[in-house]
Amino acid sequence: MFIGYSTGSLAKGDFVKALDILSGTPNSANAIELSTLRERELPILIDAIPNLDLRKYKHISIHAPSKLNDFSENNLIEHLRELAKYQYPIVVHPDVIVDFDKWLVLGDILCIENMDKRKAIGRTSNDLQMIFGHLPHARFCLDFAHAKQVDSSMAECARMLRLFADKLIQFHISDVTSDCNHVPINSEAITAYRKVAKLVPLNIPFIIESPVTADYFVKEINFVKSIFSADKSHKPHFHSFTS
Repeated sequence: MFIGYSTGSLAKGDFVKALDILSGTPNSANAIELSTLRERELPILIDAIPNLDLRKYKHISIHAPSKLNDFSENNLIEHLRELAKYQYPIVVHPDVIVDFDKWLVLGDILCIENMDKRKAIGRTSNDLQMIFGHLPHARFCLDFAHAKQVDSSMAECARMLRLFADKLIQFHISDVTSDCNHVPINSEAITAYRKVAKLVPLNIPFIIESPVTADYFVKEINFVKSIFSADKSHKPHFHSFTS
């Protein structure tokens, strides 16, 4: 399995620090998402990425800013086009998209993520069908925690897995609170995610968004493995700061 972390979950707003945390660890994390959730982080990544040591990672992706305050839509797209040459999937929240035609230039580098309850678009498979109708080459990042928050039965998540199986390029996994904050995986999340485990292809990378401490991130990786492994009888021991 390909499993790793969003740099933002290990060191908010500081992908260099997150990579340093991971550099001295065993090769448990073989995937990475370089997070630039705030606009100011994106130009810093563009300048830094040629010099980042990413050799240990079998899967690398980038998360674009989640809201626009200073950038225009055109500014954001132009910045992302500078990163497109690396051919890493670029995860985008659909609510930052205003003019779909402008985003066609990113082709299959563009990766749309399903949203949580805060967002007016991208929460359901119907929303995503509309989006992919406008962006036929875009790929899909399925966020299990967002899907669970929108529909705790996981029926909507299962529908996404079936409808967009050919577009899946990455998973996000953690849990989220009712006020949409990411938290570590807990027993309730594992029970929910196992409902759809048989639909989840294990060749698709998992990016963990749980805000765990550096001494706990290997255990969080093992929790992900326990959810989707063939042996579903394993019951992981949860950490004390689980919500």
